[in-house]
Amino acid sequence: MYEDQEYYLQLIRSYRKKRKYNQQYLADLLKVPRTTYQAIESGRNRLKLEDFTRIVNILQIPLSELEEEDHYLVDLTKEDILQWSQVFTKFQTAIEIVENEKEVKINFKTKQKI
Repeated sequence: MYEDQEYYLQLIRSYRKKRKYNQQYLADLLKVPRTTYQAIESGRNRLKLEDFTRIVNILQIPLSELEEEDHYLVDLTKEDILQWSQVFTKFQTAIEIVENEKEVKINFKTKQKI
């Protein structure tokens, strides 16, 4: 396993624990068996970029954590990394909008019942 890969796997582990999610819970969210998720997190299975993106969104890992100068997720140009950062930002914004809409609906329904 490469040092850069270990950095990102450790980042995932630390945010999973910070959110108090166990491996089974995260595996369920990703719709994979726990053993598959465990193999990804331990570095035995390759972490695919699409899975990494989903994990980053679920764990709400800040982009600043992904932009470490000494670590590279994949061999990409600076332009590629900037494009991915924009994609992550759009995902984060979309998630926040959906979550805010759910809160508004819940609050609206609560007010009607009172």
